[in-house]
Amino acid sequence: MRYLFRVVLLVGLPGLLAAQGLEAVKKEQNLTRRAQRALEYAEREMTKAQEIVREFGSKTELQEALDQVVEGSGLALQSLRETGRPPRRLSRDYKRGELKTRDFLKKLEDLEKALSLDDRPMAEAARKKVFQIHEDFLLGVMGQKR
Repeated sequence: MRYLFRVVLLVGLPGLLAAQGLEAVKKEQNLTRRAQRALEYAEREMTKAQEIVREFGSKTELQEALDQVVEGSGLALQSLRETGRPPRRLSRDYKRGELKTRDFLKKLEDLEKALSLDDRPMAEAARKKVFQIHEDFLLGVMGQKR
């Protein structure tokens, strides 16, 4: 019986997490956990954007997914800043954000290349915003004093 419960939990959990939106992430009280969940949300939206491009989906859906990637990344950074602790005390969380946003930048660059010339500006705008967020995470990581 325990095995069945674990299988159901492992199979059903990703679907449950995908159903939650950014508003549910914002309700998280623990700010470092909120940052982590915001990055996970942004990663799901990035995967969704890649699928839309692969399947030649709607431009509006793609724009919404890209906007959610930017919002999720920004929420993660904002949540870490709201803790009031210096970045050196949250180095693991800042490093996680830096790595995730770097991954988003690579994926956004690939998306830009896959899109037609007319559709590239929307991916380029999202990439520029994520780049700025990435730089802020990187400054948090690099600004540590030892």
